[in-house]
Parts: sequence; C-alpha cells; structure tokens
Amino acid sequence: MSILKSTIDSFQNFAARVGLGSGNQHDQSQYGFDFVSRDRLKLEAMYRSSWVVGQVVDVVAEDMTREGLNIRGFDNPEDVEVINQAMDRLEIWDKLSSTIKWGRLYGGCLAVMLIDGQRSETPLNTMTIAKGAFKGVMVLDRWMVIPSLHDLVTEYGPHYGKPKYYDVISDAVGFCNQRIHYSRIIRIDGVDLPYWQSISENLWGQSVIERLIDRLTIFDSATLGAGQLVYKAHLRTYKVDKLREIIAKGGAVYEALLKQINQIRQFQSNEGLTLMDSSDSFETHQYSFTGLDNVLLQFGQQISGAVQIPLVRLFGQSPAGMNSTGESDLSNYYDNINQQQERRLRTPLQTLLQVVCLSELGCELPKSFKFDFASLWQLDDEKKASIASSVTSTVMSAYENGIVTEQTALKELRQSSEITGIWSSITNIDIEQADDKPPAPNSENTVDAGTWIEEDHPRDENGQFSETGRSGKNALNLGFAPIHPMSSANGGKSARNVLPAPESLPSSETISTMAEAQNYWDTHFKDKTYALAVHSRKSIEKGGHEPIQIQVKFDDTNHAFSEKPPGASHWNEERVLSQERAKMLDKIIPTIQNPHVRLKSRGHDLMLEAPVKGRYYAVFLKWSDTRKVYDFESAHFRTENQIKEIQASQKIEKQNKNKGPLQK
Repeated sequence: MSILKSTIDSFQNFAARVGLGSGNQHDQSQYGFDFVSRDRLKLEAMYRSSWVVGQVVDVVAEDMTREGLNIRGFDNPEDVEVINQAMDRLEIWDKLSSTIKWGRLYGGCLAVMLIDGQRSETPLNTMTIAKGAFKGVMVLDRWMVIPSLHDLVTEYGPHYGKPKYYDVISDAVGFCNQRIHYSRIIRIDGVDLPYWQSISENLWGQSVIERLIDRLTIFDSATLGAGQLVYKAHLRTYKVDKLREIIAKGGAVYEALLKQINQIRQFQSNEGLTLMDSSDSFETHQYSFTGLDNVLLQFGQQISGAVQIPLVRLFGQSPAGMNSTGESDLSNYYDNINQQQERRLRTPLQTLLQVVCLSELGCELPKSFKFDFASLWQLDDEKKASIASSVTSTVMSAYENGIVTEQTALKELRQSSEITGIWSSITNIDIEQADDKPPAPNSENTVDAGTWIEEDHPRDENGQFSETGRSGKNALNLGFAPIHPMSSANGGKSARNVLPAPESLPSSETISTMAEAQNYWDTHFKDKTYALAVHSRKSIEKGGHEPIQIQVKFDDTNHAFSEKPPGASHWNEERVLSQERAKMLDKIIPTIQNPHVRLKSRGHDLMLEAPVKGRYYAVFLKWSDTRKVYDFESAHFRTENQIKEIQASQKIEKQNKNKGPLQK
C-alpha cells in the first residue's frame, strides 16, 4: 500500500536533514508583519534618536530637490528667472523636500497649494488664478489628514481610485477642520503597497523604515556592542594570598589592602612603580578587535542596499579597494534619484509651475514649455569650458561648411547651455531673426569675398547677373564663390540716395503708443540710407585714428521699438510696443557713430551704448557684401551675461568671411 507524502520543490537531503522541508530548524523560518508604519511615535523616536534613520529619510529627499529645474521654451529668458526667483522666494523646494521626507518616514505626506481667494474643497481651476495669488505650499503629513475612503476619484487618469478629498484634523497648523480637493495637493507616498495592504493603511504607502528595521537594530546593536568592548580592551588582575579571609575579617587589615590597591592604581605609570608582596601576582589582559570592522561594514552594506543609497552618500565612507573613487556608485545612485524625480515629481510640478507662471507672469505656460531636472552630477569649470569649446567648434564648423542653417546652429548652442551654462541667453527672437538657409560651403576654387569688385560683374534690374560681364565672359564660369542672396530691403539694388547723417533727431522720450513709434520710424528711418562715421572712443582717447565711413540702410521694420507679447510662442509673429526701446529711437544713430563698445556677434556688428544698471542698449548691423552697405537689423537691451557670451565668441567671429569695413 503506497503512502502519499507532501514534498517541497527544492533541494533536500533527508538523511543529512539538509534543505527546506527536510525536518530541520530552517523549516521554522517565516516572514511576518511588523506594521511599523502604523506606530507614529516609534517612527518619530527613531528619526530623532538614530542618525542612520535620519540619513535614510533625509538624503533622498534633499537630493531630489537640491539642484532644481532646467526650464526651456520661454521667448524671454527673464521670464525663466522670474519663475526661479518665485520658487526660491516661496521656499517651494524646501517645502517639497519636507513633503518627501515625511512621506518616506510616515508612508505618505501632502503639500497643499496656497492660492489666495479660493476655497480648498473646490477643484483647482488655473484660469481663475489672479496675478500674485499663489502664496506657496503647506506640508501636511498622513497623520494630519483623513482621506475620504468612500469618496474616490472616478475620472480616468493618474488619480483614478485615490481619495477625492482629505479632511484636516483639528490639531493641524493650518486648514483646521477643512476639506481639501485632491487637485490642490502634491501627494508623496513612501513605499507603494499592493492593493489589499494599501487598503489596510487607509490608501497610504509604507514607511521606508519598516523594511530595514531588523537590519537597523542589528547594526545599532553591533555598534553599541563594539563600543562596550572598548571598556574591556585592557584588563588588569591582582592576585592576593588569602584574599577571602582578609575580606571576611574586615577591619584594619581590609582597609590596608584597599589603600594598597589605590596606591597601585595611582602610581602605576611609565615613570611609577608597582609595589606588592612577593607572594602576590599582577597580570594584564588585552582584547583584540580583529575582524570587528568587517562585521560592522557588512551590516552597513545591508542597510545601504535596503535603502538604495551608496555607503559614500549614506555614511560618508570612502570606498575601499585600489582605484576606487565611488563615482560608479554615485552615478547609479543619481540615476535612481532621477528616476524617482520623473516618477513622483514631474506631473505635480507641471501643475505647480502652471500656477506659479499665472501668479508671477499673468499668463499660461507657453506651448513650447519644457523642463528637465538639473543633473546632480556637477562638472567643474574646466570640464564645462572644454565641452563648451568643443561643442561650439563643432557647430560652427558645420555651419561654415553649409551643413546646417544659422537657426539650427543657434538652437544647438542654446541646447548645450543645459550642460555648460554658456549660450543660455540665446533667445527665440535671436533664432527667429537668424538665416534659415545654410551658407555656401567653403571650397578651394572660390575667391575671397574681399577680392570681388561689384562693378566688374553687372546685374540686371532684378539683381541677377547678366550673361556676360565687362570682360565678355560668363561670370558664373570663372569659379567665383556663390553670392549671398540680395537683401530684400531695396529690391536687390545697390544703395542709392545716400543721406548725410542727421545732426540730431527729435526726442523719442515721450513715445507711448505703437502708432507714435511707427510714425517716428517712418519719418526718420524707413527706406533711408545714411552715411555715418563710426568713431572709436578708445582710439580717440589715444589721439588715434580717423573715423570709419559706412552706409547704413534702414528698412520697414519695427524691431527697433517692439517685442513679442509676454508668453508668446516662437511661431507667434505678433509684436507689441516696447516702450523701453521706443524711448531710445533717437539714440540709434548716435550709438552707431559713437559706440561705447563695439563687438561682433554671429555675423553682426554690435554697437553698444554705455551700460546702465548692468544693461546695454545694443544696435545690430549686418554687412551686405554684395551691396556694400550695412543693414539695420534690430535694437535690443542686453545684460552683462549676454555681453560676456558675445565676448567669449570673438575668436569664432574671426572665421566669418562676410566682414564689413568695421570688422576688417
């Protein structure tokens, strides 16, 4: 008769009692629930008394909010600065750090958006946010709110199945006895739990401490045990003949013995002597700590693995081994932090930044808006400079060889600013105004533009070359370099009706409307070519050179007194009055003729007025080598950082062959 027995699908040796299910002590091993996440006081005691618990909770939260964001997509870089300043002023990153900390400690935490004039129990409607209404966020941990377990979000989306409301308890610092709608909060959980366990925790997560509490107690016990051993590292024993009889009798003999022992303890040193009876014996016992450090290290590594924080970051411990720098550990850790940022912070920050933008700028985020979490891995200045130089050289080489357009080159340079911090001031307006066609590639059979004589190669009335020049030969067969397209400012014809420079222009200080600015431009600049003399202040101070004579053509443009509306996208062609620029219309010609500083910027001659409060009034001219005139491009205000970037690019400008008289 066969007997059925249950077996375990694993390796077993019943004779040796080896393997799970073979009747040994290992069979009794099992896992249970600690439910530490429900014991608030115990978690708080651990956080306050154990520095390891403090590190486990704080390090990840602080690293997730340490470097902030790289924001892109705004036409005006100053708008990005306004948003960043608001994030700092309202302590958003500090509050988010606290939210993540208490979410990790307790298993869940909320950051409530404080919007003036709105009721917390209503859904968030960003269109009703007034300028200046956003006042920051308030942190409420899981023990300060009660989620609505029977009223869950039923709309499909990332919040589906989560509590729709959170009722604040009466003991909270703010929102006492109030109800908060889920759309107004940023919720951070600790460790995500499966469904039934999440139900048992009132739809909250689990504390990160719960998983490692057994390893933590072992580590602390081993550390304290090692500390106790120090007290017994050097023991001394003193053998006295008939000690028990002396203690039993007591009296003067016992007192004399104690006095002798005290004298031995007092005078025993490198210079002292130990006096005792010939029948007495004195011995020392020393304890060796060999291997104890490895035991503590192994316990520490288990904690490090449990919380996914490397030893160098958790304990501040340098890595062991030859050529160990800890960079690989930190690199993996930073990748994990970035994953946590993307998973837990991206969606909430998208809403939060929309609220900040409406409150600070009075407009919604542009459609081109994007943001990335700034890298925790910081490059030193030398590496940044090396990368910037390499990227700039590569981009300029591609541009000069006709591979990419000027617009693409500017986009690539601005993109590199996320790593190097250089070229970050290139705006969408700069890109929009750049050429959208690549330049003619360099070739060995081309002639330098400086040797071209326009009169030797006549054009027809449309600005095209005739079949033959004065020599009677086809100019296109002589190996000349392709000519840049003729400027549309005057139909491809060379500059005519050149006017002398006006002695002075009427003041533009009182201009306050677009119509007034347009009328001023049409009267004094539109379709006019002025003969101007550019003076170098530095050469004049040294008693030097004659002014450089140039001709400047002004087109039907409004880029001298207008700008894009705040928040407008790159493709929006609408322009509004810039009163700041309009008031400077009468300074355009004086700035060209007597610039405080003259620079070269991406094929332009840049004439700068004297700086005012760290900003420069800048007039952009671009040389037309075919018509031998300068075309007025635009007039802007530039910051010191933008000017420094232009100065840093001067070496690149030396490679530009389209040079006018000022650059030559």
